[in-house]
Amino acid sequence: LAVTVFPKARLGDLVTIGLGWALNDPLRFSDAASWLTRSVELSAETMVPLEIEGDLAGQLPARFESMPSKIRVVSGNANHRRPKD
Repeated sequence: LAVTVFPKARLGDLVTIGLGWALNDPLRFSDAASWLTRSVELSAETMVPLEIEGDLAGQLPARFESMPSKIRVVSGNANHRRPKD
């Protein structure tokens, strides 16, 4: 898992993150922490909503774990022709 935690989300922080994106280094001006791990658990002392890629997914606490053997990817054969209807 690639994890990035932004400790606060004030307007000024969003501006600096946007400036970083413009310079192709989104965390350059941020105090965010980023790392790779097999699992991560998020918690808070108060009720905190949880968003995943901009969508509301619930609230904390939450645990995420990488499970590579649990995902199967199937791709089509590039030489296979679709049957005509």
